[in-house]
Amino acid sequence: MRNLFKISSLISGLLTLGITLITSDVSATVYTSQNNGQYDNCNIWTNGCAPNEIQVGDTVIVNHVVVASSSMEIYGVLIISASGDLSHVNDVDIEESGVMEVNGTFSLTAELNQNGYYYNSGMSIVEYFHNDGYVCNSGTIKSSDRFYNHGGIVECDGIILTCELDMATNNSAVDVTGSDTAHLYGQVICCESGGNPNPIDDLNGDWYIDSSNVFICTFPLIANAGQDSSGSVCNSSGAQIDLNTFLSSDASLQGGFAESSSSGSFDSLTGIFVSDGLTPGVYSFTYTVNGYDGVTDVSVFDITVNPSLSSSQSMIVCDHEFPFDWNGLSITEGGSFSVILTSLITGCDSTATLNVQVNPTLNVTENIELCSNAFPFDWNGITITEAGTSSVNLVSAVTGCDSIVTLNTSEIPIISTSESITICENDLPFQWNGLSIGQAGSESVVLPSAVSGCDSIITLNLLVNAIPTSMNDTLVCGSQLPFIWNGTTINGAGSETVSLIGVNGCDSLATINVALELLEAPVIDFSGPVACPRDLVSFEISDENANAIYQWLGPNGYVSADVSNQFELTTDLLGTYSVSYTLDNCSSEMTYIDLEIENVFDYQQFKFPNVITADGNGVNDEINLEDYVGPCAEFVLTIRDRWGSEVYRQERGGDSFKGLSVDGRELPEGVYFYRFIFDQDADVSGFLHIVR
Repeated sequence: MRNLFKISSLISGLLTLGITLITSDVSATVYTSQNNGQYDNCNIWTNGCAPNEIQVGDTVIVNHVVVASSSMEIYGVLIISASGDLSHVNDVDIEESGVMEVNGTFSLTAELNQNGYYYNSGMSIVEYFHNDGYVCNSGTIKSSDRFYNHGGIVECDGIILTCELDMATNNSAVDVTGSDTAHLYGQVICCESGGNPNPIDDLNGDWYIDSSNVFICTFPLIANAGQDSSGSVCNSSGAQIDLNTFLSSDASLQGGFAESSSSGSFDSLTGIFVSDGLTPGVYSFTYTVNGYDGVTDVSVFDITVNPSLSSSQSMIVCDHEFPFDWNGLSITEGGSFSVILTSLITGCDSTATLNVQVNPTLNVTENIELCSNAFPFDWNGITITEAGTSSVNLVSAVTGCDSIVTLNTSEIPIISTSESITICENDLPFQWNGLSIGQAGSESVVLPSAVSGCDSIITLNLLVNAIPTSMNDTLVCGSQLPFIWNGTTINGAGSETVSLIGVNGCDSLATINVALELLEAPVIDFSGPVACPRDLVSFEISDENANAIYQWLGPNGYVSADVSNQFELTTDLLGTYSVSYTLDNCSSEMTYIDLEIENVFDYQQFKFPNVITADGNGVNDEINLEDYVGPCAEFVLTIRDRWGSEVYRQERGGDSFKGLSVDGRELPEGVYFYRFIFDQDADVSGFLHIVR
């Protein structure tokens, strides 16, 4: 079972068990963490600083990572939520009325003196755990030194990790829940140091352990699956491998095998992997050892399954090359031959096959055409100087055997051509048949003929047309930007050049030089922020130009062409105002001002206090609405008793409400009805509790 408690159910449960909660004040304070930080940092808590001495009726809720250093006494309630993490370096005392609930993580490098109620469903790491109260542990408690259980009760379904569980006299501790005799119930007790000792040290007095519901660990706490490893095996007939041989010497033998791949040929009980006939590749396996704190250790074994290989080789030999040796076999004729070998790469059996083809001695004739400038040339050691027929004895390039080769040679003459081309000036330099030509004129080059493949002489006659240019100077207003010129967007002052098509079909260069006429933003005299709503605000142009046309723009559709502006400032007119002007068809830059009201009271966001203690202790003794409303607004506060009689009225300048009637009488405890009228527009009402 998991014991998760809300504050209300927690307190009601304590009352049911006969525990009296002592209250010093009717009002209870809940401190809830808002951010990570130090415990004594007031900025991380709601309702101010969380106390190191948590009083009865107060609650501290930790939802974040919080670090504490001062000693702590708990008379009220301390809750560490599932997202919370409280680490502490000094002693913590839970008094008889105190309650501590751990759903997240609690770390204490000192002593925990537990005399109240301790509910743990998360992780509690305590150096010294001294229990004289009630502990419901459904999570894990780690006590690195000792767990003293000298006067209390421990039950529920959790785990206690300690080097020693010391149990002595009950000291008349009250049974809070569970069996009257089960002072240690439903726990798993493990020795933190590992090994196999009995962590229970001392059984004295009237203590009792429910042996049927308390489990003492009998195997090591710290799991060790050893080191990762790898190996290989063939997929030949009968091949297999034992994964137990891959376990390292420090691995626990209490683990279990499992396959993370899917061969279907692994026995997890024996660790035998049968690789016979499997597809070559890498197969993965795990060895898992379980520990006590839900911690496991896993080693991984990757086994490579190598194939039984086969290879085939074809060979062409001349008829005079028999016999010859191949892998221990004497080959005397053509045909197919096989032998079983061991692969040098995988170590597995491989079948090698040789296919032998026999070639005879050949007679070959070759016919070629050559350009006239290709003579003389060398052919198989013979110099050929002219067209005709020549013969030589060679080793055949086809069969590798002796062959008689005959060459028949014919001659192709050289060809000459010319062409004329007209280009634009910006096309220079002109690339032509590998030449870079920089001006008009004639150029010649020797090239292979596209018809015969022989050299040909080609002549180029190159004509060059000039590029025309133009220039345009333009003055524009800033408001006229951007504009399009010859397909180009002009965004500001400067020069832009574009390329156009001229009358001769060549590019022409057109340039525009843009000068910009800029109008500066107007200067504003501004009266500044107003103190209260409906106060007058004014702003005007200080550098007015009589020929300019001005335009003001503001929130809520505000538009004005006046040089000087004045009006009552209300909340719907707050915001940013801008002004610009037009002169000679040009628009100026804008000037901006922000209109603000220094004192604005938003009654819709106002939360009227619903309780006043009025006991003269200086805490929550009075309600003064002028502290909330501010200096501007008018208001009326009336308070009536349960019979509807008005017992108090406050207007601006009047006395604050201190739990007294209009005639100075002390009003009795109870519930009163208030009505709060703000600026004759807003009307808020509700109930007010007077507590003494």
